[in-house]
Amino acid sequence: MTLRTVRAIASAITLALCLASVDAAQDRLAPTGSDLDRAQAAFEAGRYTEALSLARRAANAAPTSVRAQTVRAGIAEFLGEFDEARTFYDRAVALAPDDAELI
Repeated sequence: MTLRTVRAIASAITLALCLASVDAAQDRLAPTGSDLDRAQAAFEAGRYTEALSLARRAANAAPTSVRAQTVRAGIAEFLGEFDEARTFYDRAVALAPDDAELI
């Protein structure tokens, strides 16, 4: 393994840990974790309208949460709400411009 590969792996691990800690802090600051969890559960159960409603509430409650914006965008996209999806994907990218490939 080359030094460049080791550095790339170390950077990826560091980035993942930073993102995890940011998401954890955001979830503590805004009570959106339960709304997001319920939105994802509703989506998985096929209750798509309910899922989008919960995702909207979560994203509105935590406007700086990349996860909340991304979940809302993904569910909106699935339901064909493409303008809404683009808006919230754009917000997620604006919140984490250097991590856009992770969104």
